[in-house]
Amino acid sequence: MLSRLLKLMFVGYAIVKAFQYRYHIMNWVLANERIRKWAVATSMRIPSIRNLFIRSSFRTTSAQ
Repeated sequence: MLSRLLKLMFVGYAIVKAFQYRYHIMNWVLANERIRKWAVATSMRIPSIRNLFIRSSFRTTSAQ
């Protein structure tokens, strides 16, 4: 029982720390060019993410 509780507390602590340092972890993982290319290509296959990216990148300004 105590062993199981200790494992559960350790997993909870690891999850909290991973959440706190999520951007550091993401930067560390995406420093690898192959992984970064795969992540971008995969995310561009999701229509909502692709449309959001295209709208923000090619925003039109109306000159009046």
